[in-house]
Amino acid sequence: MKRILLAAVAVHFFIAGWHGLTHEMVPVPLSGPQTAFVALVIVLAPLVGAGMTFSRFKVQGAALVFVSMLASFLFGLVYHFLFHSPDHISAVPAGGWGMAFVTSAILVCISEAVGTVVGAMAWRRWSRGLA
Repeated sequence: MKRILLAAVAVHFFIAGWHGLTHEMVPVPLSGPQTAFVALVIVLAPLVGAGMTFSRFKVQGAALVFVSMLASFLFGLVYHFLFHSPDHISAVPAGGWGMAFVTSAILVCISEAVGTVVGAMAWRRWSRGLA
């Protein structure tokens, strides 16, 4: 389970980094609070949670991965797909970096959904004392 959780966090980290690059290249700027959310919840929290799985706090680490991935998924869902804003995939120009933005937004959403499920499974399993 730990390897699956680590893989989910690693894949998410790289996809989120690519999506961040597309934000810069399109450009689609984020507000201060959005930038803080991205840095703390989308990038840092899953990495910290994954790191915690190598300690006696692996249950809490899995919980942190679950909660941060769920929050990230909801954030991306709202800004990229539900509410019309400069961050919505339909507001981004189709050419150049626009296609990369849309593709990475979809992939980051998928990676966050997977991370949410994997984090929940690990949290449940480890909180029951299972290896």
